[in-house]
Amino acid sequence: MLQSILIVLIIACLVATMGTSPALEVPSVVALFTKQSCFKCHNDDTQEGNLNLAMRSFELNDLNALSVWTKVHDRVRDSEMPPKSALK
Repeated sequence: MLQSILIVLIIACLVATMGTSPALEVPSVVALFTKQSCFKCHNDDTQEGNLNLAMRSFELNDLNALSVWTKVHDRVRDSEMPPKSALK
């Protein structure tokens, strides 16, 4: 249930920024989710899977950033991420 809500929030943030000038920061709802559930393993120091979300921009007009955030969304949607241990 929590993952479904988070997926909806991430999609809402993605849709809200499309067609407008690119956002320079990750929207607060996504930032809070990634801080609580992702940064332990995907930060400046750890970068598991070669992924550092701490430094990732949310400029969705940048195809590289869009690709990364799409993969993050897909992993959350498919319950591959975050691991259950990160949600505690």
